[in-house]
Amino acid sequence: MNLWALKAAGVAVIAFTIAGCKGNAGPVGPGGPAGPELTGDLGGWAYLVDPLGNRAKVDSGITVTADSTSYSAKTDSTGKWIIHGLPTGTYHIMGVKAGYGVYKSSPFVFVGGQAMTYFGNMNLCTIPSFIVSGLTADTLGGGKINLKANFVGPYPAANNEAIVFMSNSADVSSDPTKYITAFGMSAFNSASLSATILATQLQNSGIAPGSAVFIVAYAAGASWNSYYDFQTNRYLYSSLNPVASNIVSVTAP
Repeated sequence: MNLWALKAAGVAVIAFTIAGCKGNAGPVGPGGPAGPELTGDLGGWAYLVDPLGNRAKVDSGITVTADSTSYSAKTDSTGKWIIHGLPTGTYHIMGVKAGYGVYKSSPFVFVGGQAMTYFGNMNLCTIPSFIVSGLTADTLGGGKINLKANFVGPYPAANNEAIVFMSNSADVSSDPTKYITAFGMSAFNSASLSATILATQLQNSGIAPGSAVFIVAYAAGASWNSYYDFQTNRYLYSSLNPVASNIVSVTAP
């Protein structure tokens, strides 16, 4: 065997020895202690508004809460609020005051460790004192449902709305588990409400042509609160007058 062959054989032995010397990994050591939880302050403004969307002169007394926690704050007269020491997390921020609709935000990601995080503004709308009465529905003209109704009670002499809820069930209501779809119904400087719902709008909402449609309406004013209910995949309208109109039914066009 020549010198070059001997050198090559020696290199191969060394490589084999190195490759074959790796032993089993030792046990994993204990983890270190968790780092400190980051907390911080979250603040913003909450405003009270009437059925026309006009701000109140004083915005105190609104309770703002990080939903499902004990962290909360009260607004001062200007509507300013600050929640102190809120841990890092994702929250629904809620605003509540008796006589007004509930404000509930979409999931808000809060990261502590900062001097202050600004949430933004929220409006709480007055629950209207007027109600909806005399609801009627017809399918004259084909391909649509024509709705009419009246406001009853003291109402502002300006544009106002009712929210109309529709279902294939006779127990239709504003409860998110009790309706399939919802539409606005407008009154323009009068107590008379009207709306036209197209067949395509019903079909896109899951109401089949030829099925029985049950309809009810609630007074909302020109400004109202609503938020998405993730359990039902429907909106919850929190500032409606809770008194429902009469329920009417038609055959879906």
